[in-house]
Amino acid sequence: MGKRSGSGAFGACPTLGLGLLVARCGAQADPKTVTGKLGDAAVIANNPPAMAVAQWKASDDKPFHGSVIAFSSPDGTGVFQVNFRNLPTDTGGEYEYHIHDQPVPSDGNCNGTLTHLDPYERGQEIPCDKDKPGTCQVGDLSGKHGKAAAPDFEFKRYRELYASLAPGIGAFFGNRSVVIHFPNSTRFTCADFTEQGFILDEMGIDGPRFESWGPGMWGSSGRPGSSWGGPPGGWPGGGNGRGGGRGGGGPGGPGGGGWGSPAEGGGWGGPGSESQPPGGRPWYRSLRMTRARW
Repeated sequence: MGKRSGSGAFGACPTLGLGLLVARCGAQADPKTVTGKLGDAAVIANNPPAMAVAQWKASDDKPFHGSVIAFSSPDGTGVFQVNFRNLPTDTGGEYEYHIHDQPVPSDGNCNGTLTHLDPYERGQEIPCDKDKPGTCQVGDLSGKHGKAAAPDFEFKRYRELYASLAPGIGAFFGNRSVVIHFPNSTRFTCADFTEQGFILDEMGIDGPRFESWGPGMWGSSGRPGSSWGGPPGGWPGGGNGRGGGRGGGGPGGPGGGGWGSPAEGGGWGGPGSESQPPGGRPWYRSLRMTRARW
């Protein structure tokens, strides 16, 4: 009598193709976790002092505007700040947004940006598990950090450990684009990342300071408010010349751009202001992103 093959017998296991990892017979794969063909994404902790910005401006026929700002923190990891305003509200759901592999073509057709940035060849058939972000596509920002709700997705800030501001590796995104998708996954709009000046204070405060961007980056409550700032604050010199956070602005001196006093929820005023950090330490170091093939 021949041997019977039950559900746990070797003969009952399916044959797997070459190059696949063979799990123990009968083991079930985790449907929420996918590892790329080249493994999980590596944590990026050596970003240079750099900043890249993708920006949308409103027009008469399209009131949507916003930005995705990426910059390196003092510990070398990346920080993203996302601000979308006037997203259409009649679409029946939330919006996904991703870093795509290619820049926006000259004709503006978002389909030309191709697929998500995916240097580890994970694919997108199985949704990203935000609890295991290293297993997600590098470019799947909304999968790792949450979708955008209409009409306004205001100043969502998070640490992104897998996308890189260092040219020369597959996770680098400075020469790529961001695409925002309707809830049905069709492409709503897209914008290229562009290099921006980066200013990092010598005390290592985590965050960018913007020069010549007009009003400050911080709203009237001392938290991120809007890219055009909040009402003028009570301290001179801050807020890039015209009001940043609470106590962070005032009409101010030229070249302003700090936050308010620490007691008012921010840092100190920028160059040209009357408010400088204790000991007169220099507050700004202007740094530029390493240039590559942009």
